[in-house]
Amino acid sequence: MSETTPTTEENKALTAEEQEEKKGGLSKAQKKKDKAKVKQLQDEQKAAEKKLDEYRKEAIKSYAQLVQDHPNFKRMDEVLFALGFALDEMKQNEKAREVYYKLIKSYPESKFVPNAYLSFAEHYFAQGDMKAAAQ
Repeated sequence: MSETTPTTEENKALTAEEQEEKKGGLSKAQKKKDKAKVKQLQDEQKAAEKKLDEYRKEAIKSYAQLVQDHPNFKRMDEVLFALGFALDEMKQNEKAREVYYKLIKSYPESKFVPNAYLSFAEHYFAQGDMKAAAQ
């Protein structure tokens, strides 16, 4: 791990004050007008977001492969929801809607269906289509 991203063991060794300082680092640096620290923390954030996107892409591939290769998987509703959610997070909204639609139609009794409907509502709300969001 990098010097600025402590491992769990390192976190345990940090005092509460040190942990609190790490949590609010960017906003504190901005308030102090510490440009070098702000840039460092923004760069770290961008790197972390890039890594997160890589993980999401891998998850999408794995979920899609599972859907394709094992259509009778007993927890397919959960897989479809996770796939739709990951697609949403990657701003692949149309693909996410297709996956959520498949979840709703194929597994109407699933505990994930309300969340799929909520995703549709959020999508339409973001588009400014209040009538569709309310349905």
